[in-house]
Amino acid sequence: MASAFTEFLLYETRARFYLVAYTSDKRAWRVLKLSRTEATEVEASEDPAELTERQAAALLRTIAEGNAPVGGLQLAARACGVVGVIRFLEGYYLILVTQRRRVGTLAGHAVYAIDDTEVLPLPHSSVRLALTPDEQAAEKCACVAAVSTVSLCESH
Repeated sequence: MASAFTEFLLYETRARFYLVAYTSDKRAWRVLKLSRTEATEVEASEDPAELTERQAAALLRTIAEGNAPVGGLQLAARACGVVGVIRFLEGYYLILVTQRRRVGTLAGHAVYAIDDTEVLPLPHSSVRLALTPDEQAAEKCACVAAVSTVSLCESH
């Protein structure tokens, strides 16, 4: 059975997010590329190769060097889980679990409660849709309603 990815690092360039996942023993690493150039759809591709820590570091160095003229590669977030992607008027947002705590075990697998999340817009600010003031208000209401309706934290 393959080991579960337990840690996630989200790196960003102007054109892409790179979600780097690795196992607790740091033996297996994978990379998911998410385009930031399209505001109305999600473009994602997973690198089919399972990497070592050294290979993942080399890949990130190469990406940083290739993007140096346009801002480089920056660490955008650290996470312990990925909830998924949600769409609002302005585009898609990535939802990451940033804090969790173990609450039990199910069939030998850890079960966690989510204590905190981070929501990041997928499209780069240069390609986000231009919204009218009414659309901006509707966007804010939709975000608030979504967060209020579905609380990911156990205490709510």
